[in-house]
Amino acid sequence: MLHWQGLFGPEFRAVFVFLYWCDELPADGLFEEIIECRGRWYALRAVAVDEYARAMRVRSPRWGTVHVDAATFQRISHPFRGTLSSASGPLGGTSGGVGQPAPVLEPLGL
Repeated sequence: MLHWQGLFGPEFRAVFVFLYWCDELPADGLFEEIIECRGRWYALRAVAVDEYARAMRVRSPRWGTVHVDAATFQRISHPFRGTLSSASGPLGGTSGGVGQPAPVLEPLGL
């Protein structure tokens, strides 16, 4: 993905999008971005690929897997809609004025 980001140029930023399935509608203000689809609630977060690459650690050399610890994920992740903003938005290197810590999220098991 970093290669693709380079091919598209400096005005583009590759991101990983994380989708979390919530059993019920979270309390008001708990998440910044929630969608409803077919009676299920989902929260979205995004992480710029280059930030993820700097933060990731090898989880299993045998399987070739990596991970980012929860505290670091909270720090480097942003609402998905921020990925659509200009370079001055959340994934463009500034906080985008959000100023609130991200909620603790558990990954959606597939």
